[in-house]
Amino acid sequence: MLHPSHYHLFFWPVFLAAALLQGQSAHRDLRSGDKAYRNGAFEKAENNYRQAAESQPDAQSHYNLGNALYQQKKYDAAATAYEKAARSAPDADTRARALHNLGNAHYQQKQLDKAIEAYKAALRNSPGDADTARNLALAQRESGERSAVGGEQSAVGGEQSAVGGEQSAVGGERSAVGGERSACGSHRSTYAMVFALTW
Repeated sequence: MLHPSHYHLFFWPVFLAAALLQGQSAHRDLRSGDKAYRNGAFEKAENNYRQAAESQPDAQSHYNLGNALYQQKKYDAAATAYEKAARSAPDADTRARALHNLGNAHYQQKQLDKAIEAYKAALRNSPGDADTARNLALAQRESGERSAVGGEQSAVGGEQSAVGGEQSAVGGERSAVGGERSACGSHRSTYAMVFALTW
């Protein structure tokens, strides 16, 4: 019979093995989700990423889930996933990517104040990000136009981006495959693929 003080020696390897199997399952779900995402099967990718997020709730699984939801125009659910990704992000760059896409999800829902705040938070984490600066300027401009129509001028409306006022149509996708950029703007693709290439 094991002495009570030796129970931890017996159970520790069991817990370690369970954690390793859970991590392998999440990794497998992420890879399956990546494949489905690349093939345009966004609903299947969503299911894989959701399973990964349930077994290993980290920035990568939530970020990829957000992207799959975003591609299906499920912007509210995507925003929730991006918020979780930003909260669990291991570094400022990852947090900035999640916040950028959070801004895009809010923008698509015409929640311009929330979009503006998300873009500003992204820029605090990655100050030199020209795509986010353009998206912020666009959201601010639209927010100002809407406020002006209502008879008030927004305090942030009409500000120009420090990158020359170029416009980005919020919500397009930057492809991770080959690094080419869509004509539609600057949505950041799946976490695993983005980190394999520079964005």
